[in-house]
Amino acid sequence: LMIVGAGLAWLARRLSLAGLAALVAGCLYSMNGPMPLQATVPNLLEAGAWLTPGAVAVHGIVHGGRPGWAALLAGSLAASLLAGYPQYSVYSCYAWAALLLILGIDARLALRRWLVPCGWFALAIVAGALVATPQLLAAFELTAESTRGLGDQSFRSMFPMGWPRGSMWHAASWLVQSASTRSFPPFGIVAPVLAVFAFLHPSRRLVLSLVALGLLVFGIAIGPASPLFDLYLLLPGVESFRMPTRRLLFVIGFVLALLAGFGVDALMRLARERFGRQAAHAVGVLALGVVFVEPFLDDTPREALPYFEPDYAESFADEARVFARVDPSERVLFWNPGPQPPLPSKLGAVFGVRVFDDYEPMSLERQAAYFGYLASGRISTSERAPFFGRLFFPKTLRGARAMAERRRLLDLASVRYLIGANRQRGNRIIHVFAEAAGLVREPASPKAWKESPLVYRNDRALPRAFATYSAQRAPDPEALLPRLASPSFDPLRSSYVEGEPIGPGGARRGHALTIERDEPTRIEIQAEMAADGLVVLADSFYPGWVARVDGEPAAIEVANFLFRGVRVPAGLHRVELSYEPSWLAPGWGASLAGCTVLGALGVAEVRRRRRERA
Repeated sequence: LMIVGAGLAWLARRLSLAGLAALVAGCLYSMNGPMPLQATVPNLLEAGAWLTPGAVAVHGIVHGGRPGWAALLAGSLAASLLAGYPQYSVYSCYAWAALLLILGIDARLALRRWLVPCGWFALAIVAGALVATPQLLAAFELTAESTRGLGDQSFRSMFPMGWPRGSMWHAASWLVQSASTRSFPPFGIVAPVLAVFAFLHPSRRLVLSLVALGLLVFGIAIGPASPLFDLYLLLPGVESFRMPTRRLLFVIGFVLALLAGFGVDALMRLARERFGRQAAHAVGVLALGVVFVEPFLDDTPREALPYFEPDYAESFADEARVFARVDPSERVLFWNPGPQPPLPSKLGAVFGVRVFDDYEPMSLERQAAYFGYLASGRISTSERAPFFGRLFFPKTLRGARAMAERRRLLDLASVRYLIGANRQRGNRIIHVFAEAAGLVREPASPKAWKESPLVYRNDRALPRAFATYSAQRAPDPEALLPRLASPSFDPLRSSYVEGEPIGPGGARRGHALTIERDEPTRIEIQAEMAADGLVVLADSFYPGWVARVDGEPAAIEVANFLFRGVRVPAGLHRVELSYEPSWLAPGWGASLAGCTVLGALGVAEVRRRRRERA
């Protein structure tokens, strides 16, 4: 947030605004409106934070076109992309391009003079993307395996939580209305009021251009009810993102805060002309004071930064007690139905526990079909709100009992614990499913169980790694998933592979194997095989993983629809699985090339400054 505010204040100063007016603009953007609310999603805040330093670089490119400004823009884009939230990075690129056009028009650049800033801008964008190439390639790899790709999406997929329908006016009012937990609208009150005075500023061409940009983005953010949304759909690279309406607010907030800075500067100019310098300072200080006071009149800071609230600390302590009882080697699944999950995101990463679905907005298509069949008995990978591929529950007790009949899929996934929040304790559907599926309350004491968070233990979970000596060729998913969900299915007796069968039917029963090394990108299994067979690891099948048996390369194939299988001969062997994606080497090479370009730009800037001093 300091980067956000300092970047916008720096841009305002370069636009010749007074120091106090620039400070007002920076504080407005970082303390009020949509930007501080992003603090609840750290990668989103990090990706959006680099909009303002990049905007400073764009101004420098237009007014001078030096290599240092191109390096700053490239670094801003690279940092934004490396945050892992490409939606804000793409929006920032379009905002920078629009700002380049606005500043060029304001500077009255001749046609030939446009080539220099456009060239620097293009070089910076390419260099920044090169630096972040490993992150981008990892994202492309995930997208290829997920429930939604990079192509055009339906409105239902683009707006999984719905969007305002009806008139354009109704949609616009929905966009700016106060949230249920806030009394102020998304942009606050101070910023729109101060922005009105921007029309009194001498830089009218620049102000009007910024107003036009803000109205254009606002018109797009209204959504499908606005004709401008068709223009949004024509922009390359945006058709894969969800909920563009609310997420475009961070660009509108940037424009609005900058216009508010122009408004304060205009008021200070008028005060200086009529009453002198001290009156101008008094106006600036008053505006800055109002900006600092506004957040504390609303719930925005408490909503955006809950980490110091007593309730949040108590909730975190409850969760810590839950995970302290869970064996880190065992797999956990959250009871997290609905658009607002009761348990916070990334708990598995925080507490070092193996969680099957640790909040991934682009769920694997296989995982979506697997858990979708567990929940509904139907094979579907269509999008659900908020994300598919997680364990959701039917809405009726009858549906919960039917889901319990398919609980064998939980066993196959080696899910030992199902964990929920205290506020889910009154959900009868969860309890009916758990009772019908034979899950055990943890802890066993009824009194202790009522006073602790919601935890059920699955004593019938299969081992995460096991050997089987018979494997049949897998049929189509429509036929395979019902077989896997059958209570009588025993994968240790015979599993299914998407390749050549293994062993005769009715072969000896398999057994659990020991995982000797268990890291996020490397797993080592000691496999003592009584005969040629298949080592099955109940981790999701995913490209980029490679296997070695006693150091010799081996193929990884799909086992039991979702998991990984490696063919191993009889005897004692060490099976190693490691994540070594094919894009890793070229990705690092491209990143090194991008860093080289940034370094060259930096050296060129240093030499230029030395020549100027000389």
